[in-house]
Amino acid sequence: MKLGEYTAEVLNALTAGALQKLYLKAGTVPGDDDPNASDYRRLSASERDMNPLAYDRAMKLSFATWQRNPIASRMVQIPLDFIFGDEFNVQVVLKERTSDGVKTVETTEPQDIWDRFYEHPANNLDEGLPQFFQDLLINGELPLPVTVNTQADHAVYLGYFDPINIIKVQPNARNIRQIDSVTFRVPNTTDEETIQVVNYDMRPTLGAAGKNPAFGRLNGDLLYYRLKHVTNQTRGNGLLVDVVDWLDSLDQFLFGSLEGLRIRNAFIWHLVIDGADEAELKEHRKNTKAPRPGSLKITNDKAHWNAITPELGSMDIESALKTFQRFIVGNKGYPYTWFGSGEDANRSSGQEMGIPTMRMMKRLQRKAKGIIRHMARYVTDQAAIGGMTTIGPDQFVDVNVSMFDFERKGVDSVGAAFTSLVTSLVLAKQNNWITDETGKRVVDNLLGNLGVEVDDDQTAEDIARENAGKDEDNAMRGQPPANRYFPDDGEGEDFGDDDE
Repeated sequence: MKLGEYTAEVLNALTAGALQKLYLKAGTVPGDDDPNASDYRRLSASERDMNPLAYDRAMKLSFATWQRNPIASRMVQIPLDFIFGDEFNVQVVLKERTSDGVKTVETTEPQDIWDRFYEHPANNLDEGLPQFFQDLLINGELPLPVTVNTQADHAVYLGYFDPINIIKVQPNARNIRQIDSVTFRVPNTTDEETIQVVNYDMRPTLGAAGKNPAFGRLNGDLLYYRLKHVTNQTRGNGLLVDVVDWLDSLDQFLFGSLEGLRIRNAFIWHLVIDGADEAELKEHRKNTKAPRPGSLKITNDKAHWNAITPELGSMDIESALKTFQRFIVGNKGYPYTWFGSGEDANRSSGQEMGIPTMRMMKRLQRKAKGIIRHMARYVTDQAAIGGMTTIGPDQFVDVNVSMFDFERKGVDSVGAAFTSLVTSLVLAKQNNWITDETGKRVVDNLLGNLGVEVDDDQTAEDIARENAGKDEDNAMRGQPPANRYFPDDGEGEDFGDDDE
């Protein structure tokens, strides 16, 4: 018996079994037979949260499964490829609410602040953002401590805390959706550290210090994001937590199948010698060697060599494996064809099976966009708090995050659809069915879906005046007039050679 086990038994005996009862209570999981199971977690935790021991184990198992199981790794990699592809782009602009609507302020300061934050070597978000979101998918939580350079340009620098070291997540007393602070275990020590989560600072004043410059802006020391949780859960859950056991069972099934195949492929040689007594058999056992593969063995009618293979019975391994894999990937919303099996699907069925997956990917995209928007607003708010930029009372930072468009079609089909749409709009305009502004909104919406940046504040009249100015300049240079947004004659533009 180990010293630790012996000590535990002694203490348990001295406390009349109280130590063992406390240990069992600490390991209680919600939903078990104990009606008081929810009493065995921290007072700050929600009844919807797993107890800390079970939660830490689930997080460790998710990480270990992602590391060693190729299906788990693929489940995490697919969303990353759709989110952070070549189309990824972030635009940060300043807008102002006026009596005439929302207008874009002509300044590049918000975009410059984001670009410096994104490209700074200490942050390196070109590589960091995909890795951060990968961690969020695996662990279910992403805690990023922030450091603001208040002595110079109020630049923001990101750090990282391993969520396995989280001890307590403290929600707001009046709103469990808002997390106020997170307490961490300092690695390699027994110390704890509580950090305030970034939220909107709603304190107009700071007591004797006077007016609060951060009032109404994002302020705090920790960017904390969660995945897969209900409203009254304080902790997040990773993408793999509900299939960890199934993936482990699949591993065991595959290893067992491989071992069975190895045994089935094994054989032994059986030598039968007619009329031999025990002494002769003993001599043969001592001196006779098994034939080498491909060798020739010649005997008389008294010696018979036979290869014997084990008869263990067989099973349809391929069918069982497909059933197992389809159950796992299907429950995560992925088509089975995305995991190296395309023989059971054609193009039509493949497109139909992809619709639920695209919806899931869009949901994950919205989560990633929300995180990036929150980061961008925090960075610009910190610059405003430090006086590095000005955001007026009626102004706000608008963040547009572009990612892979799941609705995007091929160039040919898009071009045909665009031509048909514009022709229809021209006809509708000639018949007074729509206005120029309505037609522009329809075209802007289509161009936006194609990933083309469109100025929402620019009206059809603005475009007409801009083109009229270009016509005058081109006429002076002897060039053809600029293209109209909608040609008055309804005819298509001529892209032929003007020199003919």
